[in-house]
Amino acid sequence: MSLNRAFSQRFMRHARQTLSGRRMDQIGTVCLLSAAGVCFGAMLSNSLLLWFVAFGLAIAGMGAHVLSPHVEARRLVSQARKLAELGRLREAIAYTNRAIALVPDVMSAFVVRSALYAGIGQLDMAVDDAEHAVRLSPRHPEARLARARMYSRYGLHEDAILDLQVGLDERPDWAAGYIESAYLYVRLQEYQKALDALQTLQQHVRALPSRYEAYLLTGWIYEEKLKDIERALVAYSRAIALQPERRIGYARRAALYTTRGDRLQAAEDWLRAAQCPPHESERNRSAWLRAVCYGKRYALTAEPEDWRHWREALEQSVREDAEPYAKRAQIMLRVMANPQLSAFPPRPTFYLN
Repeated sequence: MSLNRAFSQRFMRHARQTLSGRRMDQIGTVCLLSAAGVCFGAMLSNSLLLWFVAFGLAIAGMGAHVLSPHVEARRLVSQARKLAELGRLREAIAYTNRAIALVPDVMSAFVVRSALYAGIGQLDMAVDDAEHAVRLSPRHPEARLARARMYSRYGLHEDAILDLQVGLDERPDWAAGYIESAYLYVRLQEYQKALDALQTLQQHVRALPSRYEAYLLTGWIYEEKLKDIERALVAYSRAIALQPERRIGYARRAALYTTRGDRLQAAEDWLRAAQCPPHESERNRSAWLRAVCYGKRYALTAEPEDWRHWREALEQSVREDAEPYAKRAQIMLRVMANPQLSAFPPRPTFYLN
């Protein structure tokens, strides 16, 4: 690939991500008007350079007008994704509909709308959109993932795995494909194939969050499905080594240490989990999770310091966390008001993400 082509592709990706369709139209209009002005100057001066400049401006202006609906459609899809994260699914569907009206072959809009339809229970429409996305981009991983999830909903796990394999052949570093395949193999009770998929991810994917999730899933398979505590501990320890600032790895390892009878090791991991900074996956519940970690540690140590940290974290959860977690914190604080509680430390449930 030439440097000019690489630069132009990077420019186009940046334009699609940062500009709206209206702004592209404005840029196109300015370029065309500028081209007309330069043409007039070129006719007066008979300058070949000005003719080249006018030609370049005209090409840029026409290109901006051609790209305008594509840029706007991708902006609408991006907005739909954000609305979906907030749970505003029907509003998000309206944005994808507008994107498809602008550009009928925008694959990402069908992928997002498929997930949105599934979210509101309209599975037939979700399947239609997933199929249409694959027809538009037969080898695109995102389209294959959309259809694989639809297959999986209907119990067609083998067909879903085949779809994911097409995406992985196209992009060997596609982390979501490996993780989704591993979950499907677990449903088929083919645990070794699930572990193999996660091991392949470790070989091809460099992103630490994806590798961290793969080690957590590996540990879960060993712990829950194969009942191999030692290998589960190894997997969780490898996850912790990759991202020592994340809470979930310590929490899972602490639970396993407790099962194995290593109370001191478990108490240490609960402390590390409690001291981890909030992660984006813990939005609106980080104080509650920290409180749970201190509560788990207090159940092992019965130390007054852990009790105090537990109570402080619950009080912070009441002030800062989302309503479901704040209510749980309020209930726990009322229970803790019982003066006899310290003699019988409770064991709160840790809600894993």
